[in-house]
Amino acid sequence: GGLLADDMGLGKTVTAIALILSSLQESRARGGSLAGGTLIVCPLSVISNWEEQIEAHVVPGTLSLHIHHGTGRLANAHALAQHDIVITTYNLMSLEYSKVSMIGATLKTADQEDASLIGLQQVKWFRIILDEAHVIKEPKTMLCRAACNLAAERRWCLTGTPVQNRLVDLYSLIKFLRIEPFNQRAIWQQSFTRPITRGNPEAMQRLQTLLKYITIRRTKESTLDGRPLLQLPPKEDRIVWLELSKTERDVYDDWTKRAQESVESYKRQDISFSSVLEVLLRLRQACVHPILCGGRGTTHDQASTHSGWSCRLARPMRALTTCGRGRDIKTKMLQSRLHAFWICCVHPETTCAIFASMSATMLSSASAKSSTKLDALLQSLTRERDRSSGQLKSVVFSQWTSVLDLVQPMLHDAHFNFVRLDGTMSKEARGQALQRFRQDSDVTVMLISLRAGGVGLNLTMAQRVYLLDPYWNPAVEQQAIDRIHRLGQQQPVVTMRLLVKDSVEQKIIRLQEYKKRLADISLS
Repeated sequence: GGLLADDMGLGKTVTAIALILSSLQESRARGGSLAGGTLIVCPLSVISNWEEQIEAHVVPGTLSLHIHHGTGRLANAHALAQHDIVITTYNLMSLEYSKVSMIGATLKTADQEDASLIGLQQVKWFRIILDEAHVIKEPKTMLCRAACNLAAERRWCLTGTPVQNRLVDLYSLIKFLRIEPFNQRAIWQQSFTRPITRGNPEAMQRLQTLLKYITIRRTKESTLDGRPLLQLPPKEDRIVWLELSKTERDVYDDWTKRAQESVESYKRQDISFSSVLEVLLRLRQACVHPILCGGRGTTHDQASTHSGWSCRLARPMRALTTCGRGRDIKTKMLQSRLHAFWICCVHPETTCAIFASMSATMLSSASAKSSTKLDALLQSLTRERDRSSGQLKSVVFSQWTSVLDLVQPMLHDAHFNFVRLDGTMSKEARGQALQRFRQDSDVTVMLISLRAGGVGLNLTMAQRVYLLDPYWNPAVEQQAIDRIHRLGQQQPVVTMRLLVKDSVEQKIIRLQEYKKRLADISLS
């Protein structure tokens, strides 16, 4: 086992499949009724990619595959052990582990009756592969404990970004891989965390030496015999600096003042740190659209009730019980403001009589409330569409689904055919959206929430990437960009970060640079 830390898009999935096939007979020859094959744990959005890659590269009938997710998953550990490959999600792995904790069971004491409850935890796997392994970066979380508790002869971590924010991110991977003695927290801190924090260069060299012997890392710039390891089309990174309008700047300045007051209150211990983070969140959202933070000095609850055109849309929609597709709009509206309305009635596949009769006034209300950043996005998308005669595909990322809610009616007004992928969608709905974006030439824009669609997807049919809001963790953004600039891309790629001058976004960019240097040093 070890850490496969190749750059995103260099074929870690295919490499892992080749590894599984190369030892298939050895895996099957193991004795014991609970001796399983290879368990692959990944985010939900990545399951379909594993299925597609296995179908594309493995001769049919070579191995048995089970997707351990949804209502069709196998509950019995003995049944799971019969498959060569079992693919599941981090959330389901964590859920099953929590059940183990509740009944006080362990791998050694679990009896036959417990097998239907424990499932993954009772199988003695030949190999465990954590795809997007940085998901377990927090060692105290249920996710990390569940992964480390799984029994296996061999363990692999797959991630192009093993260091996300801090060096402790690496410790969780070392703990899962069971690299002794550094999988013990006290020894890790003594050997690496404390001395590196104090600026000890020898400690960093020790860490680099450790990683050298357990890590395979190849980047897009790596060479073999003087030649590039991978020939990819060029990627151009652009930063578009924007000036807020006077109204937007007034809103931003109000929230800046409020953020400063919150910090002072926190210093006096009048409020909790979470209250400071809440105000900081509103400050960041004000850079995208004032409506997200409710305008000047408005609280979050007030923003949900009294925010511009969303209120005018929500009221008539709440009076309805179902749309043309039979969905309960009132229930969905309570879950996510306008998001349910747009999914239901503005999606290109939808034909809805109610929407047809109400769209004109509602969409005009929505369009009247744009912002500097969203206007810049629409202008760029329109220019690219005109230049390419509608043939160029773009992916728009935002960390907030509420931002995607605002972008959707703008795209509809501008006659863009688009699809959307976010964390509220089922595996089947995500698959349908991906299929339409890949195969339908008329669908030229895909809206994706950063955390739900920033990993494991193959979007090489696109050539433009838009990042609407900077994220604290640069590795998450890089993961998203490499959904497009990766193995299989045939065209030059342009990434565009839309950032606001004289704002908190500039400080986030500086923090990103520091975190990038930390990751580069530890893995160099």
